[in-house]
Amino acid sequence: MYDGGVLSGTEDSVKWLQESIDQTMGTDLTVKSKSDQKLYDGIAGSKTQGALEKAVKDGKTENIHNLYIEKRSKYLKGRSNVDSNPGWFPRVEAFRKKKNQDK
Repeated sequence: MYDGGVLSGTEDSVKWLQESIDQTMGTDLTVKSKSDQKLYDGIAGSKTQGALEKAVKDGKTENIHNLYIEKRSKYLKGRSNVDSNPGWFPRVEAFRKKKNQDK
């Protein structure tokens, strides 16, 4: 998350985390916007922290982590300057957890 926050901004980094937690844990970390849309707010508040703590206790962090990496890669692929930054993807993939990888 730190690397994603530094390179893409903390708000997007937390949004990717919130969405990854929701997909893995079946939670709902969205908030309603003024236009009544459900959105991720990008704030690592108590609700997000609590859901992440539960994910840790339930042994679900590897799945959350890899979903986060996928969301980050998708975001980078959509950037207009993607062609001039070929190093982004090896860098992001270097953070991916592999099955049976030492933690």
